[in-house]
Amino acid sequence: MVVGPAQVLCALAQAVQCRQLNLRVKKVISGAEVLEPQDKLLLQQVFANVGEVYQATEGFLAASCQYGTLHLNEEFIYVEPQWLDEERFVPLITDFSRITQPIVRYRLDDILVMRQQPRRCGQVTMALERIEGGCDDQLALPARDSGVQRVFADLCQRVIANALPAVADYRFIQRGNQLQLLGDCDLSVLENCRRQLIDLFQKHNIAVEKYTGRYSQRLFCRNLMPSVAVLYEYPSKSAPLS
Repeated sequence: MVVGPAQVLCALAQAVQCRQLNLRVKKVISGAEVLEPQDKLLLQQVFANVGEVYQATEGFLAASCQYGTLHLNEEFIYVEPQWLDEERFVPLITDFSRITQPIVRYRLDDILVMRQQPRRCGQVTMALERIEGGCDDQLALPARDSGVQRVFADLCQRVIANALPAVADYRFIQRGNQLQLLGDCDLSVLENCRRQLIDLFQKHNIAVEKYTGRYSQRLFCRNLMPSVAVLYEYPSKSAPLS
C-alpha cells in the first residue's frame, strides 16, 4: 500500500506508465490535498485500487468505501453543513471522541460537494462527490451589474483539464485585478484554454469586456520546463478580451 499526496501518486503512476518504475501495490490512498478528477482517472488506469482520505489537524473526517465513494466519518464527528448552494457546503464539525483537544462546532475552511447519486455500499453516512478545496479556492470577478461574481474552482478546473494535455502542470492565479494562467504546454494550446475560460466567464455574468490580455514567457513547473503565461487585467480602457 502507498499513501501520499495526489501529485506524488500521479508522479509514480506516470513513472510506471513510462516503464521507469516497477511498482506492484494492492492499493494507493490519496490524502493531504485535493484529488482532481483527471488525476484520479490516471491513478485508476495504473493501480488496481484507489482510495482517498480527508484528514486534517481537526481529525479523521472522511474516507472512501469499497466502491471508491468518499463518506464523512459521522460515526465519530457531527457535521453541520453551511450550505453555499444546493450541493456545496462548508462543514461545521464537532468531534465526540476528543478529550485533550475538544473540537466543538469548528468551522473548516473547506468546500465539500455532497453526492446526489445512490450509494451502492449501503452506508448511511453522508457521501461526498468530491472535496473541492479551500474557501479561498474561488475567483472574485467583476460582474456585469458592477457587483462581484464568485466562480467556484471546479468550474475553471473542468475547462482547464479538458483544454490542456493530461500531464500538463498548470496554475490559475488571481492577484487583485490580475488573472494569471500558467501551463507547461504550447502557446496555441494555452490560447485555446484562455478562450474557453472567457466563454465560461461570459456564461456566469462576468464582465469580460473589462479584461485585456497579454502574453509573456515564463519559467515554471516542477521540472523547470518553459511555459507560457497569459495575463488578464481589469478594469481597462483597452480593447476587450475576446
